[in-house]
Amino acid sequence: LAAFEGYYAGEAETWEFLALTRARVAWASDPAFGARAARAIETVLRQPRDAVRAAADVREMRALMTKERPPSGPWDLKLSPGGFVDIEFAAQFLQVIHAGADGPLAVNTGEALEALAAAGLLQSGLASALLDAWRLEQALSQVLKLALGDGADPAVEPAAFRRLLARVGDARDYRTLEKRLASHMASAHRAFEQIVAGRG
Repeated sequence: LAAFEGYYAGEAETWEFLALTRARVAWASDPAFGARAARAIETVLRQPRDAVRAAADVREMRALMTKERPPSGPWDLKLSPGGFVDIEFAAQFLQVIHAGADGPLAVNTGEALEALAAAGLLQSGLASALLDAWRLEQALSQVLKLALGDGADPAVEPAAFRRLLARVGDARDYRTLEKRLASHMASAHRAFEQIVAGRG
């Protein structure tokens, strides 16, 4: 624990603070130590942060991911523009830059976005764009992970499966779902870019 505290006090990079927003104590044989570890995580996250530098780091990280891990196609809900990475980076970035002033912290991305909006730290329009995309992607990803392998294209799957996806995505049919997903992801990507440009 002392090594953890020392590392985050002087060596950790921005992406490590973003990742730490997802940390929680899942189990501890000693409840007192578990509570101490939880306090240590929160203490690290509540240190003041340089928002301009953090935003630049996030933009650089996202650009590097786009270069080194490009999305496999429009159904890559993680890496595509407006996918999980953009949405999670936006939520994590806002948490780490505002936590020092007692901003909200939440492990779950959706809960974090809702709390940030409720605290006036995220414009309602941007919050809606991110949350709408996140919820749609969450629903679709559950079905895709259960039914298909990585990189599969639902367009070549049986019609019954495409109808199931449309129903899960609250769309009239598969073609409508594709348009709805593309629209939500485009809006989420614009929101992410606006947030890390310091206009969120």
